[in-house]
Amino acid sequence: MNRLNSKGDIMVLDDKGYKVSHPSQLPTLISIGFSTALIIYSLIKSNDYTHFLSYFSYIAITICLTGMGLTLYRSFKKPFKIKLHRESLFLNGMTIKAENIKAIYIMGYFKPVIGIKTTGEFMVPFKLSFRYLEEEIQGITAIKAWAKENQIKVTLQGFMTK
Repeated sequence: MNRLNSKGDIMVLDDKGYKVSHPSQLPTLISIGFSTALIIYSLIKSNDYTHFLSYFSYIAITICLTGMGLTLYRSFKKPFKIKLHRESLFLNGMTIKAENIKAIYIMGYFKPVIGIKTTGEFMVPFKLSFRYLEEEIQGITAIKAWAKENQIKVTLQGFMTK
């Protein structure tokens, strides 16, 4: 919601916040699961279990299963809120100052995913990516207005998380 501060300037302040969640991890789970299945299949078809590649396969399977576990853990995290203040935003227990944000990315049309890229980061951190669960249009409008007021570039494009 927009309000006027004591100087008469527009100040974006949203005390109620918007309910958000981390984006779906289904494509990641499918790709890791497929990779794990291929490695297990090649290990089963191999007759030489003492070969160097079989040790590599065991290590690769362990890494893939660990990745799947972490991805599942991220997928089932409970929803959190994003709150927009004049020169900062509050997201998932973190306060991020506008001056530390390099860009805001919006990816997708149906259930878009928002990514906040901070200065000094090569990719969007996973903890700074989210999608709106309720009031999606109002939330996106609010974050665009907040970014415009704080002179932060908003880009409609895909992004990768780390």
